[in-house]
Amino acid sequence: MRSIIFVTLLFWAVFFALLLSGCTDDVTQNNPLIFTGPVVTLETTEGDSYRYSFCSPDYNKSETTCGGLVYAADPSGGDPPYSFEVGYGKGLLPPGLRLNLNGVLEGRSILPGTYEFQICAKDATGNRDCKDVRMIVHSVVSLVIESLGNGEVRYESDEPYITKCETSEKYIGCFIYRSGTIVTLTALPYEGASFEGWSKSCDKTNTGVSAGADYCMLTMDKDESATAEFSSTAPGPVEPPPEPVPEPEPEPTPELELSVDVTVDSASITRCAPSQYDSQMKVMTITAQGTMTSKGASTFSKVSITPVLTNLSFPSDYPDNQGIYKDDLDCGAWKVSAESGYAECVKEAGDPDTATWSLTYSPASSNSVREVTVSAGIWAWPTDGSSKYAKASKLAGTC
Repeated sequence: MRSIIFVTLLFWAVFFALLLSGCTDDVTQNNPLIFTGPVVTLETTEGDSYRYSFCSPDYNKSETTCGGLVYAADPSGGDPPYSFEVGYGKGLLPPGLRLNLNGVLEGRSILPGTYEFQICAKDATGNRDCKDVRMIVHSVVSLVIESLGNGEVRYESDEPYITKCETSEKYIGCFIYRSGTIVTLTALPYEGASFEGWSKSCDKTNTGVSAGADYCMLTMDKDESATAEFSSTAPGPVEPPPEPVPEPEPEPTPELELSVDVTVDSASITRCAPSQYDSQMKVMTITAQGTMTSKGASTFSKVSITPVLTNLSFPSDYPDNQGIYKDDLDCGAWKVSAESGYAECVKEAGDPDTATWSLTYSPASSNSVREVTVSAGIWAWPTDGSSKYAKASKLAGTC
């Protein structure tokens, strides 16, 4: 009798356990983790500061999760809060950018190009949903416009120019654009003169076909220059204007020598050893060194250099795949800083114009055989609001 009661109780215990288990699975299946990701191509410009949040809405705080304090619309479902990581199924982040756990992609891109990579959202129980992301890092190019004779050139662009560049007085202007910008130039002769034609970048292959061929459309994929030539016929006689009242000449502005320069003097990979997998190698040590120079230092509000390693893939001990740890970088006479989230050398007041930098990186995990390149870029922001930039790179080797 006792055996029958025991078997009966055991049967009902197993039945209710299976029933509860089935209910839990249904809840999980009915509430999957969904990550939409960006529906457009992300874009930035070489050397510009960049920030984008894959968590929507962007809480714009420094907490390490998404959907913890504020409800998240993307990702959704699963078991919040969510965190983010770079997937290993497709490409790497652009050099100079890093992905934080809360889904914020930020930094300063230093290598132009088109990058494709994968961003994965994870919930609290480890469920993942990954999306492919495409990002374009635009380079910067210049356009010099010149007018010869009695006329001028009007310039319009689908995106505004970034800044003006130095040029002589005979030029109408020199402008810095983001690569891919479309600029339209229109020749405007003065009264009594005529437009003769274009030269330099605005040759016949680029010139418009409207009446008089008086316009030129350029796609700024490289440095360009355009010259509009007008007849030298002078306008008819006109009444001379009244003599202008001379104004006091402004105090001359002293010319400043502003220049930046960076070199990668050497880069090498040493102590490569095979890992437990025959088809892979383990990079034991990557070393590099170079110099950096900033002239006219008193006019700069900030000067900094950031070395990066490209073509690396260390998923465990190198989470952003690109930056340099603070302990790996020696800035010589300049200061090592990590306030921006990645290591860089920063020039402070009283530091010499030239300093020697070096880095030594020893990862602990393996990667497939590949070439490793060391790149370094130096930025300077003068007090007048303009900017100076230089970069250099050198192949460290294959491991």
